[in-house]
Amino acid sequence: MLLLPLDPISRVTGSCSLLVHTDSGTRVLVDCGAYQGIGADELNDTPFLFEPASIDWLLLTHAHFDHCGRIPALISQGFRGRILCTRETWELARVVLKDSLRLQGRTDMLWTLEQADVQHFGSRLFHKPWTLATDLCVSAHRSSHILGAVGFEIVWYRNGKRRCILFSGDLGSNQRDQRDQPLLDHRMVPQDTADYLVLESTYGARNRERITAAARRSALAIAVTSGLRRGGPVILPTFSIHRMQELLYDLHVLRWEDPAFMYGVPLLVDTRMGKTACELMATHLTRSFLSSSGKSRKVWLGRQVYEDFGLDRLNPAHVRALDARLAAVFSGTPVVDCADDGDLVHLQPFWREARGGSERARPHVWS
Repeated sequence: MLLLPLDPISRVTGSCSLLVHTDSGTRVLVDCGAYQGIGADELNDTPFLFEPASIDWLLLTHAHFDHCGRIPALISQGFRGRILCTRETWELARVVLKDSLRLQGRTDMLWTLEQADVQHFGSRLFHKPWTLATDLCVSAHRSSHILGAVGFEIVWYRNGKRRCILFSGDLGSNQRDQRDQPLLDHRMVPQDTADYLVLESTYGARNRERITAAARRSALAIAVTSGLRRGGPVILPTFSIHRMQELLYDLHVLRWEDPAFMYGVPLLVDTRMGKTACELMATHLTRSFLSSSGKSRKVWLGRQVYEDFGLDRLNPAHVRALDARLAAVFSGTPVVDCADDGDLVHLQPFWREARGGSERARPHVWS
């Protein structure tokens, strides 16, 4: 096996690595990210350091632009292999890439997204390896970064000996016994040993203080309440993909805990890409998969979400109630309360419909 890291040293964007399985000649790309920041345009226009047509597989860890942004260029320059990722990652990546091409004035490249041959992990997402070639397979592990994000464990055999290289992808902070981020379940830890590790290290040299979910929401409530008392408005800048959905969720939890929080205050969400991402979150966050024991389990949803609303994840009525509540949080549609769930306090954002001279928003006031 040969490994060629392709992202420039000292930059934290443009993630891309090339693996060559020498026994079969299979060429595997892990991520194909765009560069951001100073000099990004020049780097993104630089030819690939390999022949795109020679790539058999592209493994996509998640949908952030610095991991998927050069996929249209890869396809337009001859890549005809298969893309392997979770269903949620590709749905979000299409949103990110369409938005990027539109902003760049490159809508002529949209055909590349329809050309892509995308394969999704099946119902045994985290337990059944995917065969890439003879004696070469890959398994996915939830990384708790954003919806759909995984790391890859690539295993090959030579002379009967198992070898393994692990690609972490971007890692979230949620661990089995420490779920401080909202929404997502803990990141998974591979059970077998790895011979090599390719680790994302944007914050690798920094010790970051732990901030619990309660502390985070308390700080958010103080910021929002103090801003409103001064006459507002309160502006909360955030990334459209996943971080905005976390923010909407935290606002809903705060309102559930205190019905007076933001009472009568309208919420404007001014992002076209974020609205689509919310729709995908409403659809996919509660998806289930089959565990190694054959039981149905939530793929992405963390048990802390049940705890936030005082629900029992083993109670089918509570599971259905939470699914409905989350769909309401992200789709903006009202839901009907049920007796097993107690009082449901639903907050509905409204969205800016257009930009330019005819800006309109569906008026809605939380009450």
